[in-house]
Amino acid sequence: MKMQRADSILVCPKTGGGILLDGENGIAETGRSDMSYPIRDGIVDFLPGVRDLISVSYDRSASRYDSYMKSGNLFWTLIRQIGWGIARTESYTAKVLSVIPDDFDGVLLDVPVGTGVLTLEKYARMKKATILSVDYSIGMLQQAKKRFEQRDIDNVIFVRGDVGSLPLRDSSVDFCVSMNGLHAFPRKVVALSEIRRVLKPDGGFAGCFYVTGKRRLTDLFVWAILSKTGSFAEPFFDEAVALSLLEKGFRISSHGNNHSIFFFEASKRQSL
Repeated sequence: MKMQRADSILVCPKTGGGILLDGENGIAETGRSDMSYPIRDGIVDFLPGVRDLISVSYDRSASRYDSYMKSGNLFWTLIRQIGWGIARTESYTAKVLSVIPDDFDGVLLDVPVGTGVLTLEKYARMKKATILSVDYSIGMLQQAKKRFEQRDIDNVIFVRGDVGSLPLRDSSVDFCVSMNGLHAFPRKVVALSEIRRVLKPDGGFAGCFYVTGKRRLTDLFVWAILSKTGSFAEPFFDEAVALSLLEKGFRISSHGNNHSIFFFEASKRQSL
């Protein structure tokens, strides 16, 4: 059922043509003899051979990402407190995930899924949903897949892809969640446009990301470390500009911030 649902949603990001998943032979076929994509460890890879600063940065950090985001030990708590002014990521991620009902039975796009550390408990309750977990980093996806399988979460499709060219059909997604994503996307306006494209007319959108001007130490941390390593990608926006960009394609129903982390709930605008 999961693979059949994927066949009806996924498209070739280069041609827009349909995709047929052949898990037995480890390929995603496009209907053209000269074009196919590998399925590696159950992950459909629409970016084979791509290794740039962003993907390498997240591949390298995949094994320690969970500790950075959620570990309760003193070292990582201090890093979050110094860098972000918060001790627990649940202070904002819970707000984002709370807008999705546990009995949601549509297609949910999670981009970027990361290692799944922030969504595991939520997705374990969402047994009726079809979850498309998309990330630019194969290392992050491998961690997420392992984590979800350990909890017997089997309604997830894992896709390595670029949010700036989502391998999904127009109007195929009921809801998109994007946590800690926009600040990592190099083509932010294009990414928002792609998310809007794949959402159904009444599709929902919720997420969180870094904004400038809220905390000087965080801005320095991002500029001096995270942007230099490829974890974050310029340009960065303050809250007013971020809201303006979102409102071009979405109706904002609620928003707020926890120091430098801006979070929002929105829905797709019918016309631009």
